[in-house]
Amino acid sequence: MRNIKSRTFAFLFSIILVLAGNANIKAQNIDSKEIDDESIVYWFYVNLRIHVDTKTGYENYIVKRLGTQIYHGSINDYDRELWKSLGNGSKMAIGPFYNFDEAQQGLTFYDFTKEERVLSDVVDKNKELFFFVLRVEKRKRSGAYLLRRIPGAIANGDAKSFDDMLVEGLDQKRLAIGPFWNSAEAEEAKRRYRLSGKDN
Repeated sequence: MRNIKSRTFAFLFSIILVLAGNANIKAQNIDSKEIDDESIVYWFYVNLRIHVDTKTGYENYIVKRLGTQIYHGSINDYDRELWKSLGNGSKMAIGPFYNFDEAQQGLTFYDFTKEERVLSDVVDKNKELFFFVLRVEKRKRSGAYLLRRIPGAIANGDAKSFDDMLVEGLDQKRLAIGPFWNSAEAEEAKRRYRLSGKDN
């Protein structure tokens, strides 16, 4: 039986390592193209469910990526897909990414089919990446995803920093979103999740 306190400490410790080592916190928007109604963005889908340990009652997330397809469309298309997927609770859109290769690279982090975590060869392990964390709940009656904003700025670090936060966060019912190639893109994604979360 895993100890809940040790899990909490492990997650908090991983965040400290991210912030103290490879990652920093940045709140400024930098180096991003402007997006408008005609801009093409990219996303993919994951399924998130809450697992309850029958012995301890402890809850954690289990994430499964839904295939390997990268979807694309206008930013309005993405907003509709995000709103719709959150509302029906069957899947959750991860994005929007401004670059196809960026989305494809991001998709590899959400592959939990292997017991050992190994970063994909398509991932640039030294590139600075940007990401944020959400708390996701599911409504008991409708099954819709309900987003709970976690205050804080956009975090940045290398690929391992993001992967550590993604993996450790699942035990604490936190979902890391990204990684994005610049902070302004991550800020915009966070804003869209916040707006969509209010609708559900």
